[in-house]
Amino acid sequence: MSTYPAPTGQVPSPCRSLCKLDDERFCIGCGRHVDDIRAWRTMTDAERLACVARAAEKKRRLESRPN
Repeated sequence: MSTYPAPTGQVPSPCRSLCKLDDERFCIGCGRHVDDIRAWRTMTDAERLACVARAAEKKRRLESRPN
């Protein structure tokens, strides 16, 4: 028996298949921290929504950094 909650499909993953971590272990493709990527399967919809919001903000900051 699985200990993971049943996937609801209500909150899609922000993954864009551009997986590469920066020095702080944030994905440059989706903006999620590696810990959030690992935990995605076990998150509730509320946790996923919070994760997506954090990732979007991080992605904006990553994109606004000078190269």
